[in-house]
Amino acid sequence: METLMKMTRREMIQGTLGAVSAVGIMGPAAPLDAEAETASTAGTVLLQDDFSKLPARWLTYPMATQNAAIQENNWIDARAHKFGIWSNGVADQDAWLVSMEMAAGEPYMMQQWWHPPHGVSAVLIAGEDEWADYTYQARVKPLAFDGVAGIAFRYQNNLQYYVLGLTGGDTVQVNVQHLLTEKLRVPNWETVVSAPFKYNTQEYYLLKVENQGPNIRAYINGNKVLEVSEAKYPSGKIGLSANIPARYQDVRVESSPAVKQDISTRIRQWNVQLAKLQAENPKPRLWRKFSVDGFGAASNCRFGDLDGDGKMEMLIAQNIQTVSRDAFDMISCLTAVKLDGKVLWQVGKPNPANALLTNDNPFQIHDVDGDGHNEVVTVRDFQLQILDGRTG
Repeated sequence: METLMKMTRREMIQGTLGAVSAVGIMGPAAPLDAEAETASTAGTVLLQDDFSKLPARWLTYPMATQNAAIQENNWIDARAHKFGIWSNGVADQDAWLVSMEMAAGEPYMMQQWWHPPHGVSAVLIAGEDEWADYTYQARVKPLAFDGVAGIAFRYQNNLQYYVLGLTGGDTVQVNVQHLLTEKLRVPNWETVVSAPFKYNTQEYYLLKVENQGPNIRAYINGNKVLEVSEAKYPSGKIGLSANIPARYQDVRVESSPAVKQDISTRIRQWNVQLAKLQAENPKPRLWRKFSVDGFGAASNCRFGDLDGDGKMEMLIAQNIQTVSRDAFDMISCLTAVKLDGKVLWQVGKPNPANALLTNDNPFQIHDVDGDGHNEVVTVRDFQLQILDGRTG
């Protein structure tokens, strides 16, 4: 684990890309039966899942520290897919896996992080924003005491939701996360209500929460343990949430037939409104495409008029990582390209292996001397350099 925690963002991206291409664990190659997982009983079940439809594996790869640069500079298709009815609320955490209790042969979903970086709790979500007045239950087995493991409800986004959770080995509580925080990268959690409850790390506990208007009633193994009126977020999705390792089984969400019908009506109305808004947007069309084979580089490009013809050109940079691996990279190749694909000029030696980007690189297009012609300002070979935008 210590080795994983020291991986650079570049290594994480390389591991992710390698896993997707070599193993194929994320894409549409393994479709999941979502209809079976959301089957209705007597018109009252909104969602039901025992994780048996999901293959035993990490949901995303690799498991490592937060790696926001993957999403900043590289499109990782695997992270955009749903996993049956579930989606990852914190896209730069690889926190979830599916396996099986060997003794009982029952599948489970597991949150495998021990206090994710910056205090951001892992959350796996399902359902609809319009869900309200529902009952939600799941079996939860906390695997540690020094954190919170529970079920999320009234979920708005990964910074706004409630959790019914177990903590400390002796407490059950309803917590709410506020969007605004007082400190950078320190989530603003508030305990709304709590009560004593002894538990261990060997058993599953059936956690259930009833939402009715502002009222929240919480149960463990069928016994009511908490009740509070809290209307900060009146509706929202459900989820699994923990900042310590924990396992989950047998998720079920129910509502009355009338509430289910009302939810369906609201979803239809929203879909009509959304379709109208989408129809009002201009439709994109493919204008031109050309190859950057050999000199392309992630999102590492700048736009500006380099040759003085009044039209934009692209300036693409490749880089070589130095001893620090994820910072102070050396720019190894600069390529100026017109938008019809014609290479205007190129300095340095192109190499496709230098296309991966996980940090910022120093180059920009700007008229430095004010003569009406743009230059390229860059740092290469430990020198601040100004290049002629027309020739490089």
